[in-house]
Amino acid sequence: MRQVELVLEEGLADTYRKMTPDRQKKFRAEGERIGGLLAEMVRRAKVRAREALDLITRWLRIIPGVNAFYLAQEAKLKTDKIIALAEEEKKKQGLL
Repeated sequence: MRQVELVLEEGLADTYRKMTPDRQKKFRAEGERIGGLLAEMVRRAKVRAREALDLITRWLRIIPGVNAFYLAQEAKLKTDKIIALAEEEKKKQGLL
């Protein structure tokens, strides 16, 4: 779970600090929910890229005034890292 949270948090500290307290609360709550779902996928070593990308994209859309290109790029990078975590988990479980 912690590894997934680190991937999701990466590069968003400044953006988070600039949000209003209400937006921060909503962003954090949704991030925790998404993190839990993604962590479960990683634990089962069964991450569906499209589903992970959609979850992360929806979460990042909470950021006010986010550029669509930036959003797509960040979501893709975070999805790739989540998939890499799942691949590591598969190796640990002997599924590869």
